[in-house]
Amino acid sequence: MSLKKIKRIKRIFTVLFITVSIISIACCLIAFASLSSTHSLNLNNTFTVNIPPNISYEKADYVISKEITQHYILQGSDDYSSINGYIQVWNLKSPITDYIKQAEENLSASVYNYEKKPVLQNGSTGFDISFAIKGDNGNTFVRQTIWQRDNNMYVISLSAPDNTEQIAILDEVFDKIKKSVTLSGDSLPSGKLVEYCIQDI
Repeated sequence: MSLKKIKRIKRIFTVLFITVSIISIACCLIAFASLSSTHSLNLNNTFTVNIPPNISYEKADYVISKEITQHYILQGSDDYSSINGYIQVWNLKSPITDYIKQAEENLSASVYNYEKKPVLQNGSTGFDISFAIKGDNGNTFVRQTIWQRDNNMYVISLSAPDNTEQIAILDEVFDKIKKSVTLSGDSLPSGKLVEYCIQDI
Protein backbone atom coordinates (compact mmCIF):
# COMPACT_ATOMS: atom_id res chain seq x y z
CA MET A 1 0.00 0.00 0.00
CA SER A 2 1.38 3.36 -1.03
CA LEU A 3 2.15 6.15 1.44
CA LYS A 4 -0.56 8.35 -0.14
CA LYS A 5 -3.23 5.69 0.44
CA ILE A 6 -2.13 5.25 4.05
CA LYS A 7 -2.34 9.00 4.67
CA ARG A 8 -5.78 9.15 2.99
CA ILE A 9 -7.07 6.29 5.18
CA LYS A 10 -5.70 8.02 8.28
CA ARG A 11 -7.46 11.25 7.33
CA ILE A 12 -10.74 9.39 6.79
CA PHE A 13 -10.48 7.66 10.17
CA THR A 14 -9.55 10.95 11.83
CA VAL A 15 -12.59 12.69 10.33
CA LEU A 16 -14.84 9.79 11.35
CA PHE A 17 -13.44 9.78 14.88
CA ILE A 18 -13.95 13.53 15.28
CA THR A 19 -17.49 13.31 13.85
CA VAL A 20 -18.46 10.46 16.18
CA SER A 21 -16.91 12.28 19.15
CA ILE A 22 -18.86 15.47 18.40
CA ILE A 23 -22.11 13.52 18.04
CA SER A 24 -21.47 11.64 21.31
CA ILE A 25 -20.68 14.84 23.22
CA ALA A 26 -23.78 16.54 21.80
CA CYS A 27 -25.98 13.60 22.82
CA CYS A 28 -24.52 13.65 26.34
CA LEU A 29 -25.12 17.39 26.65
CA ILE A 30 -28.71 17.02 25.45
CA ALA A 31 -29.32 14.18 27.89
CA PHE A 32 -27.74 16.12 30.75
CA ALA A 33 -29.80 19.21 29.96
CA SER A 34 -32.93 17.10 29.94
CA LEU A 35 -32.10 15.53 33.28
CA SER A 36 -31.02 18.74 34.98
CA SER A 37 -33.85 20.97 33.76
CA THR A 38 -36.85 21.80 35.88
CA HIS A 39 -40.41 22.26 34.69
CA SER A 40 -42.39 25.33 35.67
CA LEU A 41 -46.14 25.29 36.32
CA ASN A 42 -48.11 28.53 36.25
CA LEU A 43 -51.63 28.13 37.59
CA ASN A 44 -54.21 30.88 37.08
CA ASN A 45 -51.39 33.38 36.49
CA THR A 46 -51.17 33.47 40.29
CA PHE A 47 -49.30 30.40 41.52
CA THR A 48 -45.95 29.42 39.99
CA VAL A 49 -43.94 26.37 41.06
CA ASN A 50 -40.89 24.55 39.68
CA ILE A 51 -40.95 20.75 39.46
CA PRO A 52 -37.50 19.07 39.85
CA PRO A 53 -36.28 16.79 37.04
CA ASN A 54 -36.60 13.67 39.22
CA ILE A 55 -40.34 14.29 39.66
CA SER A 56 -42.70 13.80 36.74
CA TYR A 57 -46.09 15.49 36.60
CA GLU A 58 -49.24 15.00 34.60
CA LYS A 59 -52.45 16.98 34.58
CA ALA A 60 -55.44 14.79 35.39
CA ASP A 61 -58.23 15.00 32.83
CA TYR A 62 -60.90 14.11 35.35
CA VAL A 63 -62.71 16.14 38.01
CA ILE A 64 -62.31 14.87 41.58
CA SER A 65 -64.93 17.18 43.03
CA LYS A 66 -66.67 20.47 42.32
CA GLU A 67 -64.18 22.25 44.58
CA ILE A 68 -61.01 20.93 42.91
CA THR A 69 -60.58 22.72 39.59
CA GLN A 70 -57.05 21.51 38.70
CA HIS A 71 -55.18 18.36 39.70
CA TYR A 72 -51.59 17.45 38.77
CA ILE A 73 -50.26 14.00 39.65
CA LEU A 74 -46.64 13.90 40.87
CA GLN A 75 -44.46 10.77 40.73
CA GLY A 76 -40.79 10.36 41.63
CA SER A 77 -38.30 8.33 39.60
CA ASP A 78 -35.01 6.51 40.23
CA ASP A 79 -33.92 7.15 43.83
CA TYR A 80 -37.18 9.09 44.34
CA SER A 81 -39.53 6.41 43.03
CA SER A 82 -41.18 5.97 46.44
CA ILE A 83 -42.40 9.59 46.38
CA ASN A 84 -45.76 10.51 44.94
CA GLY A 85 -48.27 13.29 45.44
CA TYR A 86 -50.14 16.08 43.74
CA ILE A 87 -50.59 19.79 43.17
CA GLN A 88 -54.18 21.01 43.33
CA VAL A 89 -56.20 24.17 42.87
CA TRP A 90 -59.40 24.41 44.95
CA ASN A 91 -62.26 26.82 44.59
CA LEU A 92 -63.08 27.87 48.16
CA LYS A 93 -66.28 29.46 49.36
CA SER A 94 -64.80 30.23 52.78
CA PRO A 95 -61.41 31.22 54.22
CA ILE A 96 -58.64 28.64 54.17
CA THR A 97 -58.67 28.49 57.95
CA ASP A 98 -62.27 27.22 57.87
CA TYR A 99 -61.29 24.51 55.39
CA ILE A 100 -58.38 23.35 57.58
CA LYS A 101 -60.47 23.37 60.75
CA GLN A 102 -63.13 21.25 59.06
CA ALA A 103 -60.49 18.82 57.80
CA GLU A 104 -59.00 18.55 61.30
CA GLU A 105 -62.39 17.82 62.81
CA ASN A 106 -62.79 14.89 60.41
CA LEU A 107 -59.35 13.33 60.73
CA SER A 108 -59.37 9.56 60.38
CA ALA A 109 -58.40 7.43 63.38
CA SER A 110 -55.51 6.11 61.25
CA VAL A 111 -53.87 9.57 61.17
CA TYR A 112 -51.14 10.26 63.74
CA ASN A 113 -48.35 12.78 64.40
CA TYR A 114 -50.43 15.59 62.89
CA GLU A 115 -48.62 18.96 62.91
CA LYS A 116 -49.49 22.39 61.51
CA LYS A 117 -47.46 25.58 61.44
CA PRO A 118 -47.48 28.90 59.58
CA VAL A 119 -45.09 29.39 56.70
CA LEU A 120 -43.81 32.53 55.00
CA GLN A 121 -42.64 31.72 51.49
CA ASN A 122 -41.34 34.43 49.14
CA GLY A 123 -43.46 36.96 51.00
CA SER A 124 -46.57 34.76 50.96
CA THR A 125 -48.16 33.26 54.06
CA GLY A 126 -49.58 29.75 54.18
CA PHE A 127 -49.68 26.55 56.19
CA ASP A 128 -47.21 23.68 56.50
CA ILE A 129 -48.99 20.46 57.46
CA SER A 130 -47.50 17.03 58.11
CA PHE A 131 -48.94 13.76 59.35
CA ALA A 132 -48.63 10.01 59.03
CA ILE A 133 -51.26 7.44 58.10
CA LYS A 134 -51.41 3.84 59.31
CA GLY A 135 -51.92 1.28 56.57
CA ASP A 136 -52.17 -2.47 56.16
CA ASN A 137 -49.13 -2.48 53.85
CA GLY A 138 -47.08 -0.02 55.87
CA ASN A 139 -47.45 3.51 57.14
CA THR A 140 -47.22 6.63 54.98
CA PHE A 141 -45.76 10.04 55.81
CA VAL A 142 -47.34 13.11 54.18
CA ARG A 143 -46.19 16.73 53.84
CA GLN A 144 -48.40 19.51 52.52
CA THR A 145 -48.22 23.25 52.09
CA ILE A 146 -51.30 25.27 51.22
CA TRP A 147 -51.92 28.88 50.30
CA GLN A 148 -55.00 30.93 49.48
CA ARG A 149 -55.41 33.65 46.89
CA ASP A 150 -58.85 35.18 46.48
CA ASN A 151 -61.25 32.20 46.25
CA ASN A 152 -58.55 29.72 45.26
CA MET A 153 -56.51 27.40 47.48
CA TYR A 154 -53.23 26.01 46.14
CA VAL A 155 -52.01 22.71 47.57
CA ILE A 156 -48.68 20.88 47.28
CA SER A 157 -48.72 17.38 48.76
CA LEU A 158 -46.04 14.67 48.74
CA SER A 159 -46.00 11.30 50.48
CA ALA A 160 -43.51 8.49 51.07
CA PRO A 161 -43.15 5.41 53.30
CA ASP A 162 -42.92 6.40 56.97
CA ASN A 163 -39.29 5.57 57.66
CA THR A 164 -36.27 7.76 58.34
CA GLU A 165 -34.53 7.24 55.01
CA GLN A 166 -37.59 7.88 52.84
CA ILE A 167 -38.72 10.87 54.91
CA ALA A 168 -35.29 12.47 54.45
CA ILE A 169 -35.60 12.06 50.66
CA LEU A 170 -39.15 13.43 50.72
CA ASP A 171 -38.09 16.45 52.79
CA GLU A 172 -35.31 17.24 50.32
CA VAL A 173 -37.64 17.19 47.31
CA PHE A 174 -40.54 18.89 49.09
CA ASP A 175 -38.41 21.78 50.37
CA LYS A 176 -36.97 22.30 46.89
CA ILE A 177 -40.46 22.50 45.37
CA LYS A 178 -41.84 24.72 48.15
CA LYS A 179 -38.95 27.18 47.95
CA SER A 180 -39.63 27.69 44.24
CA VAL A 181 -43.24 28.81 44.82
CA THR A 182 -44.22 32.39 44.04
CA LEU A 183 -47.70 33.85 44.37
CA SER A 184 -49.20 37.13 43.25
CA GLY A 185 -51.90 39.04 45.09
CA ASP A 186 -52.63 39.61 48.76
CA SER A 187 -52.04 36.85 51.31
CA LEU A 188 -53.54 36.13 54.70
CA PRO A 189 -52.02 38.58 57.24
CA SER A 190 -49.14 36.79 58.98
CA GLY A 191 -50.32 37.89 62.44
CA LYS A 192 -53.71 36.20 62.00
CA LEU A 193 -51.98 33.14 60.56
CA VAL A 194 -49.77 32.69 63.63
CA GLU A 195 -52.74 33.38 65.92
CA TYR A 196 -54.73 30.63 64.23
CA CYS A 197 -51.89 28.09 64.23
CA ILE A 198 -51.28 28.30 67.95
CA GLN A 199 -54.93 27.68 68.79
CA ASP A 200 -55.72 24.32 70.37
CA ILE A 201 -57.43 21.91 68.01
